[in-house]
Amino acid sequence: DFNIETGGIVVFPRLAFSDSEPPLEPGVLKSDLDHLETLLGGLDYGTSTIITGPAGIGKSTLSIMYAYSAARNGERAALYLFDESIDTLYKRSSALGIDIKNQVESGLITVRQIKLAEFTPGELAYLVSQDVEKNKTRLVIIDSVNGYLMSTPQERFLTMQFHELLSYLNRKGIVSILIVGQYGLVGTMQTPIDMSYLADTVVLLRYFE
Repeated sequence: DFNIETGGIVVFPRLAFSDSEPPLEPGVLKSDLDHLETLLGGLDYGTSTIITGPAGIGKSTLSIMYAYSAARNGERAALYLFDESIDTLYKRSSALGIDIKNQVESGLITVRQIKLAEFTPGELAYLVSQDVEKNKTRLVIIDSVNGYLMSTPQERFLTMQFHELLSYLNRKGIVSILIVGQYGLVGTMQTPIDMSYLADTVVLLRYFE
């Protein structure tokens, strides 16, 4: 993919990694929530996790807790927002006692608002790779895959690009969290795209009536 901009063309190359890269150091990213750790045991570095469920169930909040925990431990996290504005993210997290804005100002958390009208599919992979290579990011959150789907012409291209992106992040020892929204609130719900086979862990959230 490429963008034609004032002064020239910006090209977003395919992601690549060397087979001679050093082996990953073992480690686990925790959320600082005891009950959640009992269920998941933390997220291993070099793995990807999908958090899915209906609207308002807490998918984004759960991912933010991991970002906040990483920042408190001195590690960098990057959030790519397709659906929610940055101001709404700050207000909602602050109401829950999670001071994301302070961590953003300290440079440990990077929040990027993705504008679909000005966005090409390959640009996301480029932005992520730059955060990983230059900022030493250890946690990548994409919120949400549904928003990314709107910018991609065909489902086949979406799964291919996410497979390439997650393979790259796993080889780099990054924890990846993908948010996938489902249609509906209770009863039978549908997922716009099945990406479960790409993830090492799938967290399915449901309302309790």
